[in-house]
Formats: sequence, structure tokens, C-alpha cells
Amino acid sequence: MTIKQLTRREALKRMGLAAAGTFILGHLPWHARAQKKDEPSRVVLIRDKNLLNDRRSLIKNYIMFHPRPWDYHPDTCADLAKVWDKPMAKGKTRLNILVMITPLFHGVGPHHFNEKYTWRYNGLIVSFDPVAADATGLRIIEARRKEFFGEERPVSPSPHHIRLADTRHHLGHADPRNIELIRLGWKEGILI
Repeated sequence: MTIKQLTRREALKRMGLAAAGTFILGHLPWHARAQKKDEPSRVVLIRDKNLLNDRRSLIKNYIMFHPRPWDYHPDTCADLAKVWDKPMAKGKTRLNILVMITPLFHGVGPHHFNEKYTWRYNGLIVSFDPVAADATGLRIIEARRKEFFGEERPVSPSPHHIRLADTRHHLGHADPRNIELIRLGWKEGILI
């Protein structure tokens, strides 16, 4: 059986991505193709200490390879998705993994950390779309903030780079209505 003949869920299970507590998400129709013998598989992995407040995200992963990363900082990194169109990044990532084992849901600035604002979520978000993965991670963080503080508290600075990666740069989908979410593992504490 080739990858093309598998369902999305079956293919990801065969790749070993269906462990307990793993969230697999994707929005695209399944267009898998056989990998060429000499073609590398690329996976972008981020250990998320603070997905939002310093704008670390899957969308931001390639910025470290750009010779002028500060070019993407104006307006709270609104145009981060542009870096995915550069030759160093374009077409290089097939699978995105957002690690949310113990995410930080509240903080100020890029180097803020307080263990009080972490929790044992034990989740992975796996997607062919970095925007969908970041948007889902953001929804989980927002739900945890509401649960912890007892009210909705907007994330500051605004993580609008995720929405703009969809609406302005068309890198992927941020709207939950356009994201197929496949939940694997336990349901308790899933938040979304």
C-alpha cells in the first residue's frame, strides 16, 4: 500500500505520530506523494516556552536563517510569514510539530518565565500547515488563560501575525472553521 492510498490518519499513524496525547491536525486535502529516494524529509520542531508573548511559533522558525531577521519585527512581527517565501525556506517543510508538553500561557516579553503560568498539557500539534498549528496552539493557550484567570484576558502583545499569515500572506489557515482537528489520546483537559 502506498502513502497515496492511505487516509490521512492511517498515514500519520504509520509515521509514528499517533501516540497518546498527540493532536494531529491539518486543513488541506490529502495530496501525499511518494518521496523521492534522495529527497530529505524536513520537520520543524519548536519547544514552546512562550508561544505568544515573544511571538515564538512555527511561523517564526525560519527567521533565524534570514540575514536580517529584524526586518520582520515591525508591528509585532506582523509579516513573519513572508520569510516562508524566501529560497531558504520555500517548500522545505513538509510537517510541522508544535510541542505543548508544558506550555507557558502568561508572561511579559521574550524572556519572561514563571512556573506558576505553566501546566502539564502533554500535547503535540502536528500539521502540514504551520498557521493552522499555531492558531490551534493559540486557542489552547487562550482557553487556559480563561480557565486560570476566570475571565478572558487578551494576549499582549497581540499574536496577530498568526491571523495575518492567513489573511495577508496566504501561508495557511488560521480560522478554526478551516482546520480539521483530529484528536487522539485522552479528552480530559483538552481545552478545545
